[in-house]
Amino acid sequence: MSWAEDAAARAAREEEKETLRMKRDERESKIKDGLGPELFVQLIDWLADQVERYNKARDKQELAVSATKLQLPSSDKSIKVFRRDGTQQPITFTYDSTVHRLRCECGAGNREFILRIGPDGVARFETPYNQAKTVEDIGTEMLKLFEHSQF
Repeated sequence: MSWAEDAAARAAREEEKETLRMKRDERESKIKDGLGPELFVQLIDWLADQVERYNKARDKQELAVSATKLQLPSSDKSIKVFRRDGTQQPITFTYDSTVHRLRCECGAGNREFILRIGPDGVARFETPYNQAKTVEDIGTEMLKLFEHSQF
């Protein structure tokens, strides 16, 4: 084969790879668009259940959950867990559907989790260090930070 034929074949392979990558990215984006908000709703339900169980175990209404629809175009929802007496900053969870990111903020620290599609085709949140986390893992980690926060 001549250089021209080799170069043309390489260019064709590169174009094919790029086309496949774009199709994969588009497919993953559609999956994320559907499952991201569902996972966030699961987190809201899990947090509400944990707060209810905590209050029941303490036999008083110490903690509360507040879910709101944000007006920002890039964010779907925000949820806060807070102490009713206001002695501590709330913990806030916000899901940004444009970049498929869950941001968690509290007085003891902030965390970000990115929604990714694994090789098995399953959507899951991951840390910036590519550690997969379930909704329960994220909620537990953040509630522990909230519990130990001095602010």
